[in-house]
Amino acid sequence: MKTRTILAFVLIMVCALALTGCAQFFSSFTSMVIRTVAFDANGGSAIASQRTSLVKEMPVSAKLGFALEGWYSDAAFSSDAKISFPYDPLTDATLYAKWLPATEGILYEANGSGYMVSKDPNKDLSSDAVVIPAYWRGKPVTNVASWGFSSLGTIKSVVIPETVATLGASAFAYCSNIQNVETKAAVPPSPATNAFLSCTSLLSISVPSASLAAYRAADGWIVYASKMTTNNLSFSSYTVSFVTNGGSPVSSVSTTLISDVPVSSKASNALEGWYTDASFAAGTKVSFPYDPLANITLYAKWISATDGLGYSGNATGYSVTNYTAAGAVNIPEYWLGKPVTAIESWAFSYASLTSITIPVTVTEIGSSAFKSCTGLASLTIPAEVTSIGANAFRDSTAFTSITIPSKVIYIGDAAFYNSSLTSVRVDPVDPPTTTANVFYTSANAVPTGLSITVPSARVAAYQAAFGWSVYSAKISAQP
Repeated sequence: MKTRTILAFVLIMVCALALTGCAQFFSSFTSMVIRTVAFDANGGSAIASQRTSLVKEMPVSAKLGFALEGWYSDAAFSSDAKISFPYDPLTDATLYAKWLPATEGILYEANGSGYMVSKDPNKDLSSDAVVIPAYWRGKPVTNVASWGFSSLGTIKSVVIPETVATLGASAFAYCSNIQNVETKAAVPPSPATNAFLSCTSLLSISVPSASLAAYRAADGWIVYASKMTTNNLSFSSYTVSFVTNGGSPVSSVSTTLISDVPVSSKASNALEGWYTDASFAAGTKVSFPYDPLANITLYAKWISATDGLGYSGNATGYSVTNYTAAGAVNIPEYWLGKPVTAIESWAFSYASLTSITIPVTVTEIGSSAFKSCTGLASLTIPAEVTSIGANAFRDSTAFTSITIPSKVIYIGDAAFYNSSLTSVRVDPVDPPTTTANVFYTSANAVPTGLSITVPSARVAAYQAAFGWSVYSAKISAQP
């Protein structure tokens, strides 16, 4: 009897183990089934679908101005939907890329479970507002390298994410134009020794409100205590949608910060800017970088502009040049939300213009900007212009009168040489710096039919001034 009991017990154990093994086997078999995994890069470079039982490494997509935070099984990026790699798909699946704003030109070096950042020596930074992302290719950015961004005079502001625990010595030392720093870390990154040494333009360091006292007492940070303030930027990700009002589409983004102006285009128009109000009410224009405080829709405002113009960023906004524009040309006041402040040298030289509308935002007209525009019959120089470059209107013979506005302090050599001017009104109180041949004919002579009127109390000053004295007989008081 005892023997039978023992045998029965052994038989039961063997069956149990067999059944458990079968279950484990079939479970393993299920996870090894070939599945289709598709990837929605959300504006990043395309990732090909895979037929596989295991995605071994995180697929790498690239998107200008952004860092890949990770892949999610949910298009809304639910916190529990983030994928870890290696990834074993249990069904056919689509994974969605989540992006974080990031300045181009940052170097990422693997550092244990995360990354260390510094300026890439082989690339220029894409913006003077440097945004370090919290994640790169799915892993946190935890360190800013010692001397990592030092001596970069182009940087004006820095955002340090909440994931950074180590701020290396002299990380931003000698960045003489940095004005504002925002750090999102609740615990002050260390050691931060001389982190902002000789940042002579530094105005403020924004820190989480709950951590202000900790930052003001922390090693490395204490020397900047007087510059510290609490930030009111949100750390949460919100969805920003864009209504382009007839422009090319701009995809919605879920993000904590939009670092650069979203670009849309529309024929015969220039993007004046983005607004939170559909009717563009005063005070609702958005500045970039833009930190959304809730899910929000932005609306594009357009202004008339001639197609075929080109724009280059400058210190105050944009300068304009010409590619294919002709006839009656309208230069817009704004381009991608910033003012057009200058006309580049040679911008419209030899162009087939009949008229030009220069916006009130322009302060500088470059050398030879309208040289040999022989059909340019209509021209108004806007009130804010301070400088007219050499040869700016040389050999442009169609217009006969011009007003030099009151803020002009410089008119370059031969600016109106060989024009057909008969009437010049000069409004500056003090004679602008110029040369004698500014209005000369092609024979290097003062035009016989030329009349120059100046402020009534300043006739003698103009008649005696260098560059103007040669025209003394032509200068009279304004009525």
